Amino acid sequence: MNILVLGGNRFMGAALTEQLLLDTSFNITVFNRKGTGPKGVNIIKGDRNNLDDLNKVDFKSYDYIVDMCLFKPEQFELFKPFLESCNPKKYVFISSAAVGIEAFGDYANEKKEVEDLIKLTNIKYEIIRPVYVVGENSHRPRLGYYINQIQTSSPISVSGEGTEPINLVHVSDVVNLIIDNLFSSPKYSTIIVSNGQPLTQIELINRIKAFLGSNNGSIELNKDDSPFLNEKFTFKQTHSDILDLESMLPKYIEWFEINKQEKYGY
Repeated sequence: MNILVLGGNRFMGAALTEQLLLDTSFNITVFNRKGTGPKGVNIIKGDRNNLDDLNKVDFKSYDYIVDMCLFKPEQFELFKPFLESCNPKKYVFISSAAVGIEAFGDYANEKKEVEDLIKLTNIKYEIIRPVYVVGENSHRPRLGYYINQIQTSSPISVSGEGTEPINLVHVSDVVNLIIDNLFSSPKYSTIIVSNGQPLTQIELINRIKAFLGSNNGSIELNKDDSPFLNEKFTFKQTHSDILDLESMLPKYIEWFEINKQEKYGY
């Protein structure tokens, strides 16, 4: 079975390809600008914004396609003829639960535009909308920021008053849902991925402090460099065994302690 992952070399894309590689019957190919990916995948170096690079890919040879790095409608318009010509068994587009929420600006609006364009085609699709995705190897260490500020007794930036509830989801739960839906028979659906645990920024910080056994790090309100917006961002729990914050933290903190200097400069 041949699977193409557009992206596949950072955080969620890398986690997805690594999980897929556990099944030796899968032949995994990644297509990205850096020409990198986990050991064991086939790599095609290219930029999806470049028609010549898209022509490097024999799209018709893939049974399934997962699109991790599609953000703008013009990117989809360039890609659409290739997708329609190969007509895969399933095309999975990773969108965002921010769709429809004005505070997320152009990012949310453009993801919505892409979703609408996909729905106008005849391809068999699944649209997956994660909430704030956290976990090991993230290129944007939202939880790592809090951990570092607490451990170094540094100020902790909070958006607004930090009083609006948000949801998180661990990268492993998103990956598992992508794989489950990649091979399932239902098509033409949109799924939000969330752990369903409502936490304000203040609650999130205090729970991490409690887990670390530290009360260090003063909270500074109305800061633009906060890892989260002070915007309500809550959805129902995706499934019963999805990770809550306390279940995420042990492995994340262990990983962060080893990698924080090299990966984030902390």
